[in-house]
Amino acid sequence: MLTYDVQIWGIRKRANRAAAYQLRWRVGIQPFSKSYKIKAQADGRRSELLTALRNREQFDTETGLPASEAQAAQSPTWYAHARVYAAMKWPTASAKHRASIADSLATVRGRFILLFHPGMRL
Repeated sequence: MLTYDVQIWGIRKRANRAAAYQLRWRVGIQPFSKSYKIKAQADGRRSELLTALRNREQFDTETGLPASEAQAAQSPTWYAHARVYAAMKWPTASAKHRASIADSLATVRGRFILLFHPGMRL
């Protein structure tokens, strides 16, 4: 369920913890928190949540995330999609067709890596 009832609290420092900085917020009646090693990371995430709130974006009561992030988190990954595709085609495919499926998925994977991580070399 989506709601505008959101409250974002400050960052609290917890001593003797690996991830010492904790960001806390509330969506509806449910509190959420996320811990970070560096205060700047927690502050950056807090800024992202405040920006979503200022842009009048609704928050998901189950995940505590803005609606746009919750939708992206629930969408399947490319890997999961490729596995479902291969499982669908595999039983009825001949040996050569199976090799072609594997080759095409490997080629597309390389293109996706270059598309989303331009500086990376294959």
